[in-house]
Amino acid sequence: MDMGYRRPRNLVFGLLVLVAVWWSQGTSGSAATSPRVVRGQVSATGAASGAEGWRVSHPDTGVYRIRVSGSDGRVDVPGWSVAADVTVVPLGDDVAEIRFHAPEGPIDTDFEFVAAVER
Repeated sequence: MDMGYRRPRNLVFGLLVLVAVWWSQGTSGSAATSPRVVRGQVSATGAASGAEGWRVSHPDTGVYRIRVSGSDGRVDVPGWSVAADVTVVPLGDDVAEIRFHAPEGPIDTDFEFVAAVER
């Protein structure tokens, strides 16, 4: 039997197996829920801009607490207006603390955030 004839058939069979595995993983079990994405902007004073579905507090210099209703939220800070390091600390109960620290110490800044919250 010619080996060249069997290769395409084996390749097609292998691809069919891969597709079947991928399909079964994507369709079995309960349907996964997609996260709700919440975007917001906060001024250096702690004022919220477009605060729909979230709240902010500004308890101390360089410290902001974002509360987004939902569970298992993940917060990212893609942009801020001063030269500083940023740290996001999940506090639980739908709250994340965002801290800005410059070489001279904690610093207030305008910033934007993105939160992905499980529905």
